Amino acid sequence: MNILNSYFFASISGSSGGNINSSNVALIANIFLTTLVTSIFTPELHSLLVSAISWCTVAVLLFLIQQQAARNGELQVTIDRKTRRKVTALVGCILLSGVCERVVGPSWVGKAAWWHKAGLPLVTRFLRNYTLGEPGILEGGLQRGSKRLLALVSIIAFLALAPIVIPDMSMAIGLSSIVFQSMVYVLMEDITLGSIKDSKNMPGATADLKSLAHSGYLRGAIGATAGFVLLSAYFERSLRDYALPNFAGFSLARIVAMGMVSRLSSPSGSIIDLSITLIASQLVLWTSPFQVFGTVASLILASFHFAGMPSNREILPQRFGPTRTVVASILIIMILGSLFASAIPRTTVVSAPPTVPPPHIHPIAHLMEHGSNEFAAMKQRQSTSLRDAVRNYKKRYGMPPPPNFDKWYEFAVSRKSFLIDEYDTIFHQIQPFWGMPPKMIRERAREVLGFPQAFIKMSLRNGKVSEIEDGEEWQRDATVGMLNNFKQWIPDMDLAFNTHDEPRIIVPTEEMSVSIKRAKNVRRAENPKNVFTGFPAEERHKIPPVQYSRFNEFAHQAIWGNSKLSCQPETPARDLLEEMPDAIERYSLPPIPFITNRTASTDVCLQPSVRHRHGFFQRPNAYHVSHNLFPVFSQSKVSCYNDLIYPSPWYWAGKVSYDEDKDVSWGKKKDLLYWRGSTTGGFSRNGGWRQQHRQRVVSHLNGFNETSQIFELENNDQKTIWRVKTDKRSNFKSSIDVKFSHIGQCDEKDCDEQREFFKPSDMVDQQDAWGYKYLLDMDGNAFSGRFYAFLLSNSAVFKMALFREWHEEWLVPWVHYIPLSLDMSESIETLRYFTKEKEGMEGIRRIAEQGRYWAKKVLRKEDFEVWFFRLLLEYGRVIDDNRDKIGFDL
Repeated sequence: MNILNSYFFASISGSSGGNINSSNVALIANIFLTTLVTSIFTPELHSLLVSAISWCTVAVLLFLIQQQAARNGELQVTIDRKTRRKVTALVGCILLSGVCERVVGPSWVGKAAWWHKAGLPLVTRFLRNYTLGEPGILEGGLQRGSKRLLALVSIIAFLALAPIVIPDMSMAIGLSSIVFQSMVYVLMEDITLGSIKDSKNMPGATADLKSLAHSGYLRGAIGATAGFVLLSAYFERSLRDYALPNFAGFSLARIVAMGMVSRLSSPSGSIIDLSITLIASQLVLWTSPFQVFGTVASLILASFHFAGMPSNREILPQRFGPTRTVVASILIIMILGSLFASAIPRTTVVSAPPTVPPPHIHPIAHLMEHGSNEFAAMKQRQSTSLRDAVRNYKKRYGMPPPPNFDKWYEFAVSRKSFLIDEYDTIFHQIQPFWGMPPKMIRERAREVLGFPQAFIKMSLRNGKVSEIEDGEEWQRDATVGMLNNFKQWIPDMDLAFNTHDEPRIIVPTEEMSVSIKRAKNVRRAENPKNVFTGFPAEERHKIPPVQYSRFNEFAHQAIWGNSKLSCQPETPARDLLEEMPDAIERYSLPPIPFITNRTASTDVCLQPSVRHRHGFFQRPNAYHVSHNLFPVFSQSKVSCYNDLIYPSPWYWAGKVSYDEDKDVSWGKKKDLLYWRGSTTGGFSRNGGWRQQHRQRVVSHLNGFNETSQIFELENNDQKTIWRVKTDKRSNFKSSIDVKFSHIGQCDEKDCDEQREFFKPSDMVDQQDAWGYKYLLDMDGNAFSGRFYAFLLSNSAVFKMALFREWHEEWLVPWVHYIPLSLDMSESIETLRYFTKEKEGMEGIRRIAEQGRYWAKKVLRKEDFEVWFFRLLLEYGRVIDDNRDKIGFDL
């Protein structure tokens, strides 16, 4: 370490004989300063590309230095055979480490990252001081150091390739990565300083940029660059957008700066270099206490390591750093602790619902903070390995995952899915079918498909789509497209896809309760078989026609009486006298009812007033319903319906597109709430449009002669608090541009009345919406097909919806969008806060950015596939005759 220390002190203080204490202070300051400078978020989808650019930067800079030195006739170092072998080993360790990190991908959190941060300084110190000896001793032949190097790399490579040896995959990846990285630093130091020592014949020779350029380090950088380019081309070739992301301040210039600072601010092989490149580059990923502790621990250990300048590097003074025994003990404790922790399933974080905030905090600010905590908890609790995913599945649902769950997990990881465990929607909608015999479910699917009644008929046999009929071509193509990449892992099944916007299945609560009770009593094997049974021979043929249907048509009629049948008897919707008010306290807080619980706010059983306020319950445009539990797949549904929702083909087919070239930056957008659309949502007859949701929303936002409750700041006893007051809506007219552009789905008289009342605007292009900061989105006949395009834009989304879609668990209100209630009573204050208050203006821009960023992460076609894959695995198990004996386990 004398060589290393003398270099640092010389480089920092200007001479090798500088004051040691001041140099130590400067050295420790350098660690933290460089860590801060290089704290740049590396996008997971481009991690190998980033590594390639970083190493390429180093190679180019060293090459230029080498050429300049050659022209000046300065130091030359011969690259002999043994150095070339070391360089080969160096490049191999660099690439293996990169592959380890790539394998973990977007789940590089939790124990794996903690191992990387906290364990790397210890492992590097152990290898550098106690295993490989002095720099330059790794000869080309199998000397002592080379044998140890070969043994270490072989063992860790085996562990990395066979993680079953270690109970926790994240621990195996973490161990493998830190050993490979540690070997990189030790080999770089050995190559560089060993070559210099041989060249100068001076044990105390120090490294500088010129000597680095003439050593094997340059070749190592070139080899690493080439390797990472090839790995990036292979692993990241499926990326649709190969351009570098522009989020989190990420740009090519900053990557180049990171590469220059991290690789060249200290000599290769030093603890400072490892602190910079590995600890600092991921410092911003503070998603768990483990990582925070790991970061702090690694920096402290790095500081201890260089706190003194002992004459004998083999034995550091106890007061300056850990001894050999201490290092070995810490490593053993870390391994045992990780093994123990891996045996404990990760618990699901469930936070308490938001409470009434203090009077000096605006309720929206309180809800945004609560939403951010919910979102952080959701990301944190995700499994980082197959073993974790299986454990968490068992803990959540009390049974093993379905067969081929390992194939699903591999598929999800290959598609860079961020969310591995958030599939409660699938479980709850499949659960009632566990209360039915598998054969009955299959028969009911065939019954649905045997009668022409607005369904796409799809049959899967032997991992292929053997038949698909009916429905529109775009919907058939999109549905097949969503399962093409995983259909080989799906068992035989017949699927009925609803072609109507509206849901189709509503089971009375008494029957549903029986099914749920039976489902909970199903006994499942402790050692399930990871294989589907398949269809019986008599069911593999083509679906025969059926002469009757158990679906009844009630289009253009009031359907509240049908819809409330699935509500529990004690809920307001089932009040026989129809006098119970909405249970608004379940999903909002007084005095202005901002949405606090998105799920409860869309539960129609809690708010019977929806029968007078939503077009679906007034007169749906299409309505073919059954009160029997049929396996019908629909694109969305209201809470009281029992359809199986799946990712909508409408989104997959890109029916409402987002053209980024037509979008503008936030500062160039108009400061307005914007919406254009038609009077869909129900059929209007005899003035019924006055009770339909779209007409009510447009009327409310344009009711400038009326008043609304808002908050205002008031000084009270030398304290600033928020007080409620009533204000004219006309004061907010300049912030609202919400109009109909088409009148339809109505009798002639009602259409004329609406044209006279609303005075619709001219038809507009969908892409015109990107000129506005605030975009309103709301239900039509069912879900709104514009939601994803709105989220992908640079605008913020205000959403009013009762219909639920597949993504409900993945998007967090007040983080990715602003939820609005059906009566819109809080809408004016919500708009005022975000357009007039400084904290609100900052918050709404943050929501727009977060919504756009997260939509790009979890609302891709790849995410549709991952969700649909898991849904069909669950459905495939529940219709299997041996469903109580099959499943996946480790």
